[in-house]
Amino acid sequence: VMEDEKIVDLYWQRSESAIRETEIKYDRYLTKIAYNILADYEDSREFYTKAALEVANTMETDLNVEDALAQLPNLDPDSDAAQKLTELLLNEGVRLESTGDYAAAADLYGKMSGNEEAQKRLKNCQYQLALGLQMDGKTREAGDAFYALGDYEDAASLAQECYTELYGTLADNARAAMENDMFQQIASSYTYTLPRSNLRR
Repeated sequence: VMEDEKIVDLYWQRSESAIRETEIKYDRYLTKIAYNILADYEDSREFYTKAALEVANTMETDLNVEDALAQLPNLDPDSDAAQKLTELLLNEGVRLESTGDYAAAADLYGKMSGNEEAQKRLKNCQYQLALGLQMDGKTREAGDAFYALGDYEDAASLAQECYTELYGTLADNARAAMENDMFQQIASSYTYTLPRSNLRR
């Protein structure tokens, strides 16, 4: 937990992280003060939410992604503040995508695990990153990345394309063999024993 002097310094620097650090250290205390004034828990939380919305509005012109992500879990998902922060974060992700920085966008969307739109955009970023690997000749990494995407777009066929390029028809033959019932029965019953010459005496 940050010392008070450092929190005050953040306020003098007009840093938005000052709000987050204050919240981390004094959230319960401030809520209790609001409760003592308003004599109603719901009103005190509403007071807190309105303050959070004001902070979110200040971020519109100068978004601090880490602060916004830190505040989201503390807000009611249906509150104006949470929706505002979510909108700002999604817009930042779209901006990163438009500049081709799919890795940074994917990292941002990955931290918004509870948001459906963020998870859809995350898949697209991962797909674009896999395409980049394929174009750079990193066939195995691309194949693994496409495979991890499952049934997204044509990722499965692109994964197969990469693996075939790497291993040729051997991959297809090996996969077919491993899926064969007889092969699985033999493999499950086979026990390998070291030659006597390899055993310790």
